[in-house]
Amino acid sequence: MPKAIVEIDIETQNSPEFYSINCSHPIEYEPAIQSKAWMNRLRGLRPNASKMEKQALCKIGYLEAGDPKELGKLCGNLAQRFPHMDIWGGCCGTWSEHPDEIALNVLTVHIKENKLR
Repeated sequence: MPKAIVEIDIETQNSPEFYSINCSHPIEYEPAIQSKAWMNRLRGLRPNASKMEKQALCKIGYLEAGDPKELGKLCGNLAQRFPHMDIWGGCCGTWSEHPDEIALNVLTVHIKENKLR
C-alpha cells in the first residue's frame, strides 16, 4: 500500500486528492498503516464486514456480516491513531449496524480528543 501511494503520487504529481481503502477488513490492512508521510494521503476507509479470506468469501454464496461491534472498535482505533481520516463507510457485508458502530466509535474518539484540547 505505501509503495503504491508513493509511486502514484510521483507519476501523477500528487493528482489524486486523497486515497481510501475499500472492501478489506481492518485486520488485513492495519499492519501496513504506519505514521509515515504517505499516511497523510490516506483519508477514507470503507471496510468489508468479514475477516474471512477473499477466496473463501467468494465461495460461500452470501455476504458475511462479521462482527459489527468489533469492526466499529477497529475503526475507532484507527481514527484515534490517525485523526485526519474523515471518510468512513462500509462495503460488502455491512448493514445498518456496521456504520452505526463505526460512527459511534469514530465520534467517541473525536469527542474525547476535542475535550482534551
